[in-house]
Amino acid sequence: MVLLKEIPKMRFTLLTIITSLFIFSHSFAQPKITYVSSDNSTGLLQVFTMNVDGSSKRQITNVPFNCMFPRWSPDGNKIVFRTDDGRIYMVDNVLSDNASEPLFVFGGDNPVFSHSGDEIIFSGDHAGVTTLYIMKPTDPDAEPISPIDFSTQQVISNDGRYIVFSGFDEGSKCIFRMDVDDESDDYISKISVNGNANLEPDISSDNQKYVYASFNNNLQGTIYICENGVETPLTKGITSASQPKFSPDDKYIGFVSIEDTNIEFNIMLSDGSGKKKFNVKGGNIGVFRWIDNQTIVYDADEQNLHSIGTLNIVTGENNIIANSGMNLHPDVFVNSNNESN
Repeated sequence: MVLLKEIPKMRFTLLTIITSLFIFSHSFAQPKITYVSSDNSTGLLQVFTMNVDGSSKRQITNVPFNCMFPRWSPDGNKIVFRTDDGRIYMVDNVLSDNASEPLFVFGGDNPVFSHSGDEIIFSGDHAGVTTLYIMKPTDPDAEPISPIDFSTQQVISNDGRYIVFSGFDEGSKCIFRMDVDDESDDYISKISVNGNANLEPDISSDNQKYVYASFNNNLQGTIYICENGVETPLTKGITSASQPKFSPDDKYIGFVSIEDTNIEFNIMLSDGSGKKKFNVKGGNIGVFRWIDNQTIVYDADEQNLHSIGTLNIVTGENNIIANSGMNLHPDVFVNSNNESN
């Protein structure tokens, strides 16, 4: 039998539990950013996480080497990254207070998680073959998945069915699409048509459109889109453009332009119209990722100061969220229950 004098205490305890659960679930639902920063006791680039407003910064790794290009797993519980000497590591239980020590996976570059999150896909040079590989983090060896020479820069479609990547064909870099559900010999098809060096591909959320940067002999890039087998240039008149990425709703294509010494962020519609340029805080833009349909996170440098910022392409709101030390290579995790992505 519960005594009357204990009821207020029980109500307080219940309220505390409910409040704690709400705070935890609300925090988990918010987009998270991982990045690397030298703002730590080692002075080396270590993996960090933070909220999109720059709050709750947390150091994830503490290792005697530089970490680079961290990427989230689909569930947000793991981060994979590479070192500056080409080794791949993974950290588990990232969202808890007890993140694991970095686990060495394999040698390679551009590691990303598979759609299931159980495997890691990366480019590497093993046994004399430079191509794409896949493996579970605890496997002793990696398995090649592409017969195309120098397969790199892989991007996985939202549904996990396709891997789009750059590889060599008849002496030039081309864009290819791999259908992981196709068990025939024709599981890889060529997307790009032009004869330039085609790099940095992306695929729309409905798997119908492909964008990539095509570089001429002067290393000047043009953004192309390929839809229904038709390839169309989108950035004629711009000296050089690179890093095309679809917004989550496919309405916009974000990209980087180079004019003289200025490197700036741009958007356009998928037909190349509606171009708009943004002079972001922090200097010349480097890497960027879409947070939602209206917002990107990016790194930028100005006179050797490397910072991370966010930009809303509709309102123009632009905030620096990390600028102590060197801050690079942001990636975004958005909870699947969050409708923004």
